[in-house]
Amino acid sequence: MTKTDINSDFTTSAKQLYSLMGKDHTPEGGDVSDLYFNIGYFVTDELEDRVIDKIGRDASRDFSIVWPMDCRITDALRLCMHDYPNSYISEQFSRLLLKFGHDDSEVIAALGLWDYIMYGWRDRNYTVEQLQIMLRSAGFKGEFKDDTMKKIEAWLTHPKSAVFDNYFVHDLLGALFNDRLINGTLDTEVSDAAELFHLLFAGTDLKDKIINPTHCNSWHWVNERVVLYNKLKQADGHEWHEFYNDGTDVVTFDYEGAQYLFFVEQDANLIDETIILSNFDAFMASLGRNERAFRIDAHRY
Repeated sequence: MTKTDINSDFTTSAKQLYSLMGKDHTPEGGDVSDLYFNIGYFVTDELEDRVIDKIGRDASRDFSIVWPMDCRITDALRLCMHDYPNSYISEQFSRLLLKFGHDDSEVIAALGLWDYIMYGWRDRNYTVEQLQIMLRSAGFKGEFKDDTMKKIEAWLTHPKSAVFDNYFVHDLLGALFNDRLINGTLDTEVSDAAELFHLLFAGTDLKDKIINPTHCNSWHWVNERVVLYNKLKQADGHEWHEFYNDGTDVVTFDYEGAQYLFFVEQDANLIDETIILSNFDAFMASLGRNERAFRIDAHRY
């Protein structure tokens, strides 16, 4: 995004909405993406505070209560939702409109992925039993627990409750994938590439586990490791991640008496999870296993 055309992106509908709220509609400088965030955040925060002051915080937590709002503002929100499709603005304003009692197809279609998912499943007439069958056909084992089945049934019956449940995404993923789901925040909960690689094996049923996974900074590993890496690559014939250069960090580990090594790009504390996932997949393929690792973004906006 450039910093040149901010005012053209501040649409007539946004100006009308700000005016109805009694606010100055002149946007501040910054990227267009910043403008989208500022509009979505400012309007949502302001309108929610107004309603909470009127009906009380306890009542505001009850998703079945329709929040009161001037119809001119809800009309302006809907116009903005159309003028800023597939953006933070449309996702936030569709959530606001749900709170204000507007649950028509246009509003639901504008929701973000995680907010929309239960509406989509409901409209496809999915049941808990069908979801179990779909997961088993994809190779997942086990059955839903009773409390899990009740949660999913409640979300399917009242999708709006899932939209405004702060723990919905975490609970849904846990219900669907059980012990195959690895939770972790890369910037705060995972220290290095070796730890993330090791965590992935918690979702497998390998008889033997990998041993001594170690992240080695570029100045710690020695030439013998490079020779070992190249031999392994020639021997197994699988697509391991390419060798970079002498300044690249490595992860080493042992499995069933053999040593393994792959190269990672890690900038300070930033872990490139795509490299870790690809090497996990390559290692499992070399064992003739079908397990693969995927990253699921649990953020709602």
